Formats: sequence, C-alpha cells, structure tokens
Amino acid sequence: MIVSPVSPIKFRFFPEVFLFLCVSVASGAQETADSIDVGKLLREALYLLIDVEASIPDNPAGTWEAKVKKITVPGRPVELRLHGEDSHLKVEFTLYPAEENKLLLVARSEIRVGSEYSSSLTSLTVEYRDALYYYPLGRSSELVEDVEIRMAVEVTPYLDTLSKEDRDAIESALDSAVQFDLSKESSAIK
Repeated sequence: MIVSPVSPIKFRFFPEVFLFLCVSVASGAQETADSIDVGKLLREALYLLIDVEASIPDNPAGTWEAKVKKITVPGRPVELRLHGEDSHLKVEFTLYPAEENKLLLVARSEIRVGSEYSSSLTSLTVEYRDALYYYPLGRSSELVEDVEIRMAVEVTPYLDTLSKEDRDAIESALDSAVQFDLSKESSAIK
C-alpha cells in the first residue's frame, strides 16, 4: 500500500549537509507504578519497524537510508525528525486498535522549507506484518532539488518478535504466584 498525503514540494537535500535523524517515543500521560498492568501492557505492545530512505531522483550517490526499530503501545506516537540545510520534516506515527488483527495508523507530518510550512494528517487501517509505504513529501518530480522520502512501516505485536525462551522468561517474571514444592527433602535444610 502506498500513501502520499501531499504533492511534491522542494525539500532541499544534500547528503553532506544532512544532519541527523531523531527518533523518539513521545511520552503520554504519566501513570503511577501502582496503576500499571504490566501484563496487559506487554500484550498490547507493538514492534514498529520503519525503513527510511531519502533520495534524489536519478542520483544514486544522493541516497540515505536508516532503519528505525521502536516498541510502543496503542495511542503513543513514534516521532521521526529529518533535518536538512534549510528544511525540516517531522512525522508522527500513532497506532490505535481497530478490527481483529488490524490497527488504525495515523500519520501526521509537518514540513518546513525556509519560511514555508505545510502539514498533513493521514489515517488508514493496516494489518500486522504488512508493509505500508508512506511518502510524507509526496512523490518526487523531475526537479533535481526535490528529494523523495519513503518510509516503509511494518507493525508486529511485540511478543511475537520474542523467542519462546524470552517470552517464557517474561511471562514467568510477571506471574504473581510463587510456588515451592515442600514435599521433597531439601539438600540445604537438614
């Protein structure tokens, strides 16, 4: 699936001036430790893989790539920021539960180029493990100054990304019951 919310604009991109990619998980409302259901939190946790590629059309030397791996929960945005010489792009991906095995993905982007500003909001239903291609600047035109930024987004339930041993260890650590077998003689107690 390809999503392109805005028409192409000039987003000046020079690989040698490309500063950084900043990724954060925005903090939501603060909760006390007593009110958090850790088991429920783990069952709802989502593993978000975002493959970011910025390229100048017809210029393979002008391609920049990064893979972003984040763990989040529904309703908590994952934010990506890209900065160029005189440009700034901020994209927030927020996931919400939808139908069974589907999520509502809300993508919000803000673009600043010089003194110009634009923003867009896109939402659509996605299935787990399906790649969604998001173009926050739109598809690039023939102009050399234009840059095409592609974000391939894939969502997986976090617990599905763990090995059986890791998953068992987490479930055991979260189990509030502790049992001891006292029917056998302990070698430590005599």
